[in-house]
Amino acid sequence: MAANDTECREFLDAVIDEGLLHRSIEWISDNLGPDDVFEADDLNDWARENKGKLDAGPEDLFDDTDLEEWAAGNGYVKKDDDAT
Repeated sequence: MAANDTECREFLDAVIDEGLLHRSIEWISDNLGPDDVFEADDLNDWARENKGKLDAGPEDLFDDTDLEEWAAGNGYVKKDDDAT
C-alpha cells in the first residue's frame, strides 16, 4: 500500500526536524567547494550573470601570477614600467 501526499508530508514532518535544511546547508558550506556542488557550466553562467553585481575585481579574485599567466596566454604583453 502506497502512502498519499498528505501521509508522506506528515511522516517527513514527524521524522525530520525543521533544522535539517539549515544544518545541511551549513555542512555543505563548511565541507564542499562550489565546484563540488554545481556543474562548471552553471558556475560560469552565474559568474557571467552576476559580474556587474559583485563588489570585487579580478585582482581580488586572482593573484598576480594567475593574472600574468592568463594575460600572456591571451596575447597580452606586460608593459615595462620604465617605458614612457
